[in-house]
Order: sequence, then structure tokens, then C-alpha cells
Amino acid sequence: MKLLYKVFMPVVLWATICFPALADSSGDDDTKVSKTISQGYLMGENSYLEITNKYGQILINNSANDSVNVKVEVIAYGKDGAAATKILERVDFDFVQTNQYLTLETVLDRKSGAFKELWNNIGDYSKTLLSKNKLEINYVVSVPVGTALTLNNKFGDVFIADRNQKVDIDMSHGDLRANDLNASSSITLSYGKAQIKEIKDGNLVLKSSQVTIKSIGAAGIESVSSEIMISKANEVTLNSRSDKLIEITKVERLEGKMALSNLKLGELLKSLDINLRYTDISIRQIPFNFSLIRIEGKYSDIDLDFDANTHMDVDIILDEDQTPLPFEGLTKEYVDDKKGVLRLRGIIGDKNNYKGNLNIDSEKGEINIRLQPQQSVKSN
Repeated sequence: MKLLYKVFMPVVLWATICFPALADSSGDDDTKVSKTISQGYLMGENSYLEITNKYGQILINNSANDSVNVKVEVIAYGKDGAAATKILERVDFDFVQTNQYLTLETVLDRKSGAFKELWNNIGDYSKTLLSKNKLEINYVVSVPVGTALTLNNKFGDVFIADRNQKVDIDMSHGDLRANDLNASSSITLSYGKAQIKEIKDGNLVLKSSQVTIKSIGAAGIESVSSEIMISKANEVTLNSRSDKLIEITKVERLEGKMALSNLKLGELLKSLDINLRYTDISIRQIPFNFSLIRIEGKYSDIDLDFDANTHMDVDIILDEDQTPLPFEGLTKEYVDDKKGVLRLRGIIGDKNNYKGNLNIDSEKGEINIRLQPQQSVKSN
């Protein structure tokens, strides 16, 4: 059975209050009106909730039972009560439950006609008429931890408590706060900030954003013009372009490609396989029992700190005018004597230790490698 709830239907509880507003960011506007919608839905196991909103917050709390409780507050500002009410009346909602699926959608300018509806979808026409300064649409939703979530939000923040089911987030021009995401997660964030406690397994697509993550199990990260700080991670795959900085305090395995970016690693525990273009990389600590480091770099500086007791198979291609490397006994041959490209190969270090592999192919970049005693790097 399919149930459709709209704001004008009696099944939805309404409370509309009009009163003069205190000083706000809407400039000369001095009046606000508001309305509140409250609704509850019984949801069983393997349930799914989707929320689509604009110009406001989405707060996801955990429910102690099998129900989803929804509270939406709409606040509109205008030069007088009539103007504010006019903005308020342009906001509608579609709340639809079909079996275990529940969708909550904010609808703007429902009466605008088919042509304007198409224009809204193509050019976000409603943004030219409404803004967060004149309109707020805020959701507070209590959801069972086992309910899968899909959240779409523009021009507003999102908060998510601990989740044990799949979470998909697509948001722009807003900030994200999330606790433990214990199942598969997909996060798309543009022009915002994010603070995430834990991602067990997920994918992130970031554009012009600042992101802080305390812990990652396994994640793919595709980023453009962003800044990413990760305290610790088991497995990360990067596709980075023009990022200000990607910094990981402690990572076990890292792979991917980067262009016009900057990568800093505190401690690399096991392996690195990365392609760099105009991207500098530095690793403060590589333990003697690492397994593989493979770096292909063009116009990229490489700075690596190994444990002094490291035993490894070395294969490095570099320009002959590079800073001398701290290795003895390596064979040297020219790959291209006209261009002055050298290849250094051999095995170094304590043969009683685990043997790792270091493969570097560097073109027009500076390589600095150090062998020294190391101390543990602490993650935040």
C-alpha cells in the first residue's frame, strides 16, 4: 500500500506561528513566520529511508524502537507578515511510505508549472528566488540504527549518529558531522566541511571541501581542490587532483594516482603503490618490515624516511644529477645516457630482517631517502 502525505492533508500535524523576528542575517527583513510538521512511521527490519532537502539542516538521531519520527520546521523571513507567508507557502512536502521504503522530500514551487519545474531541475532556478537567508527547512529525524539511509541536501548541514546500515550522502554548500558509519557508506560533498569519526567501508567524492576523518577501514577517495586529514586507515585508494593537502598520520596500505597535489604520510606500515604528477610526497616513518613501495613520479619530489635496519630490494630510476642516496653496493647503469637517466639496483640492509621492495621511477623530480632509527608515530 502506498501512502502519500502532503502538507495540506489532515493526516499531517501543522503548527504555524507568526511573530516578529530578532535581528537576523536577512538584512532589512524584520518578520518571520514558521510552521512545523510532525509525523511517525512504523518501520520493520531491512527498512530504507530517503530524505531530499534544500536550504536547511538534516539531523539524524537514533530511535530506540522500530519507528521513524519526523519533525520538520520551516522558517521564512520577509519585510512583513504577508511577504514572509508568501515565501512559506511556496514550500511543500511529499512524504511517501511504500512497505519498508519511506521517502521524505521537500518540494519548492509545486504550483510553478511544468516549464518552471524543468528549469528548476536544470538551473536551480529556485535558488535565485529563495535563499538560506530568507528560508530555512530543518529536519530532525529519529531512525532505527538498522535502517539504510540516503540523504540529499543542498545549502544546509547534515548530522548523523552511529549507523549500522548503508548510508549514502550527496550534499553541497553545507557541513557534515558523522559518528561511526559501521556499514558501506558513500559520501559526495561539494563546497563544505566534514568531520567523520569512523568509516568502516566507503567511497568519498569531494570537491572544494575540507574533511577530517579519525578512522578508516577501507575507502576510495576521489577529490578535487580539497584538504583531507586522516588519523589512521587500513586501506585507502586515492584519485586526487589539485588538492591542497592529503595528510594521513598512519596508514597500512595506500594506492592510487595524484596530480597537482600534496601527500604527507606520518607512518606507512605495509605498502604504497602510487602514480604522481606534479605532486610532492613525504613519509616520515617506514618500518623495517614494510612490504612494497612503488612510486612513479613526474615533476614530483619524493622524501622517504626508512628504519635504519631495513632490508630491501632497491630499483630506482632517476636523473643523474639527483642528491646522492644513502645506499652502498648498488649497480649503476644508464637508461638514457643522452638525457642522463640512471638506474640503481641491488639489495641493501640486514639480511636477518624481512625484505621489502622499493621501486621508484622518477622523472624531473628530487629524491631524498634517509635510513635512521625511528619512533612510533601517534595518531590523533
